[in-house]
Amino acid sequence: MTIETAERIINDYGKVLSHSVPPRVFQPNSNLPCSTARIKFAIYRYVIELLRIGHLNKDTAEMLIIGYSSLSYFVQGQPLADALNQAGELKDDKHPDTQVKIKRLQDQIHALALQKDILTNEIQEFIKECIMQRHG
Repeated sequence: MTIETAERIINDYGKVLSHSVPPRVFQPNSNLPCSTARIKFAIYRYVIELLRIGHLNKDTAEMLIIGYSSLSYFVQGQPLADALNQAGELKDDKHPDTQVKIKRLQDQIHALALQKDILTNEIQEFIKECIMQRHG
């Protein structure tokens, strides 16, 4: 992947990600400009290039980490994204049926939060390893 392609993918992904505004943070995978795997690869490629040319600073690294870990907010289909976004809005509804639905959705949200933590650690580890190799 060329650095130009990586930049384009990251920019396109950033535009999509800008629509994830609390409390409506979940979006369908179909909104992504390409597969999550290609987005991850583009971020890896971009990190390597920024380190190579000496332009990876703390702010850029933090933005890339946030973008990478935010891939966990993209789910299968608009109905699931809407339901997950709605769960927070319905949490005060005391109707038993609503509470059962919210509990199920909260379990999914918790699983996605765990996935976000995994992604955060994954990209942080990669950046740290690249920095160590560069200064090795």
